Amino acid sequence: MIRLWLLSFVCGYGATRAAEWIARACAFVSRPNPIVAQHVTPVAYLGGWGVLAGLPIAGVVNAREGLSFTVLVGAVLYTVLGTVDDARPFRPAPKFAWQAVIAAVLVLLGLQAPVTGLWWVDGALSMFAMLVMVNAVNFTDVCDGLVASLGVVTLLAVALLLQGRNPSLWIAGSGACAGFLVRNRPPARIFLGDAGSHLIGFLLAAAWIDPAGMSAGGGGFIAALLVCGVFLFELCFITAVRVKKGLPWWRGSPDHFSLRLQAAGWSRARVDLTAGVISASLAGLAWAVPELGAASALSLYLLAAVLACGYLLRFEVKR
Repeated sequence: MIRLWLLSFVCGYGATRAAEWIARACAFVSRPNPIVAQHVTPVAYLGGWGVLAGLPIAGVVNAREGLSFTVLVGAVLYTVLGTVDDARPFRPAPKFAWQAVIAAVLVLLGLQAPVTGLWWVDGALSMFAMLVMVNAVNFTDVCDGLVASLGVVTLLAVALLLQGRNPSLWIAGSGACAGFLVRNRPPARIFLGDAGSHLIGFLLAAAWIDPAGMSAGGGGFIAALLVCGVFLFELCFITAVRVKKGLPWWRGSPDHFSLRLQAAGWSRARVDLTAGVISASLAGLAWAVPELGAASALSLYLLAAVLACGYLLRFEVKR
């Protein structure tokens, strides 16, 4: 496991440097955005490809383990979709439609959780999981180093919770995120973009719905929710705030938890570190679900989420 993680780290870092050079040479950059005001110069895109490049190392190191071909296909498809969106942003409806099309294709290729035994129900649930996680990670990606830091923690946690069943792809994803983070830490030289957020979101969803992965090994729905808890909190928090303000839930606004913490005087590095520690704590709680019980673990998470909302709502980001 350690060797695979380190090799993926090196590969992710090298590929990120190459992606950064290509993006700048092609002027494929993120221009300053009034919603995320800390960036005053263009920042390179294509960081998601740096993370994706670290995944094949899993197959090289553990060739006998049999990586899921469908998961690899999904990783590439979502990275490509995100790259197209970075280059020429979709309107919300077409973007969601393309996300759903890819999810449907993957379900038809066999990527669905054996929950009910009814293929159409399991397929619908699996599509829902992919769409939720892809968009949850996408919503969270507004702070240098944040999603990459969470990716390191959550993907490694997933690999540990797989209980020995085909963890290599997620170990490699964690290592590649760490390699990317070297260039994405504040102040970022390169962004994940939608390519990277779509990739990480899909990998997290796939771990729980892949028949060769978590759904067959244990942990269950509550463990999945806890490991992905920071991303899901952001999705629910910002959606609720936007709806309360009378805004469409999909429209960009500076209400993200990371931007509110920065408005409270936190540095971007402090935001990343705190989010990473919370994510690791939630992973530990997920590991303890069999001892604590699902209801107790979920109650602790919901209590923490309510307290976090109370703190965050004290701060408003001024444009």
